[in-house]
Amino acid sequence: MSFSQDTNLSLSGISDGDLLAASTSEADSLSFSGAELTVNAVPASSSFILKTPTYNNALKITPSGGTATLTFNTANLSSGAATAWTLNASASAVTVAHTVSAASANSWYAIAVDGSAYNSYQTGSNGELAFTYSGGFSASRAFTIAADTTAPTSFSLTSPVNGATLSTGLPTFTWNASTAPDLSYYVLYIDGSLNTNNLTSVSKTLTSSINCGAHTWYVQAVDSAGNSTNSSTFNLTIACGGGSPGSVSVSLPQPRFQTIKPDGTIIYHEDQTSNSSASTNQPSNSNSQTNSSQPPTILPLTKTLKSGQTNQEVKNLQIILNSLGFAIAKQGPGSSGNETNYFGALTREAVKKFQCKHNIICKGNENTTGYGALGPKTRAKLNELGNNQNKASKPPEETSKQPQTQTSPPESAAAVSTIQKQIEDLQNQLLELLNKQLKEMTNPI
Repeated sequence: MSFSQDTNLSLSGISDGDLLAASTSEADSLSFSGAELTVNAVPASSSFILKTPTYNNALKITPSGGTATLTFNTANLSSGAATAWTLNASASAVTVAHTVSAASANSWYAIAVDGSAYNSYQTGSNGELAFTYSGGFSASRAFTIAADTTAPTSFSLTSPVNGATLSTGLPTFTWNASTAPDLSYYVLYIDGSLNTNNLTSVSKTLTSSINCGAHTWYVQAVDSAGNSTNSSTFNLTIACGGGSPGSVSVSLPQPRFQTIKPDGTIIYHEDQTSNSSASTNQPSNSNSQTNSSQPPTILPLTKTLKSGQTNQEVKNLQIILNSLGFAIAKQGPGSSGNETNYFGALTREAVKKFQCKHNIICKGNENTTGYGALGPKTRAKLNELGNNQNKASKPPEETSKQPQTQTSPPESAAAVSTIQKQIEDLQNQLLELLNKQLKEMTNPI
């Protein structure tokens, strides 16, 4: 049979007109049993389309390589969108192209087959997504669609091993792959800060050297919907210099500044001031200042931002939201002090909370109403509050104080000349000692 016009399908659980067989749909036959509809043998290269008042393509299937049978229950109809359906086929090798409508446009949805993740797809501006199932039909297949909120699977770091000590500041980092079906990229973090973004392989050799000393590193896996999973954190030490055979290490006493009196008496300057240093060098409570970390300066936002974008302005947005109490994350990437350049699902949710709180918008989505995106009204309010934060965090200007002049003990020209001569003598002694050790190393007895 072929439908020349939209035809109402009367099933229990829904009102007439809530589900229709769309015009141009084809199938051998239809059967009804309460809330369940069975569409028998949709021909190869033909389509059968379920239509609702909300979506022209609530569910459209087009088999290839044989016929397909669709089973749909009205219990799986939510706000005019299909959430689950079952397919069978005339041959195992049949493939079926799908068009499915979902509740939100330009958003990521996960397709599962028989309860296992198949892949994730993004809806277009009309709320539709398209995919082709080619996994085979040795038996009937149960399909579901739901918003993609599942993070990539856990994975582990491999090299350098935890606690490793390396002699180069340009190590190669490697890790095992995540098995997420829609994995998009990896991010390398060193000492808690983003080092390299958008990595598509499971290794990274640094091109900018990291400093000598102790470091930490971990990797984040991110899928197409912005969901992420962090690896565990490994420790790493970069050892620079020292410890090799033949190395020279010389320790000489520090020169002591002195004045030689005409009678030959030597007066060391630190002895002259030792009695007063306890009082002059100890800061009093009234003059001491506590060095406390100041909150970051909040930069104004100038761009329209939405999910999937990566730029410095996204980081500024995350800093403002975190400072205003709309936390991107409690810890790790996106948390206060660990803001990133990527506008993902966590950033979108924080923007939504801010918009609702300040009565800007509280329904719809990024593309229909701007809910979850940074548009002009949201940007203006954030800049206003961010500017207030800057003013509140600015330390008060210090009262002008007259500089206190400190006088050093008087020294004659002869005393200065004596000190310079002592420094030259120490330098010459050091050079002689170095040359002696170098000769012993190059001409061993």
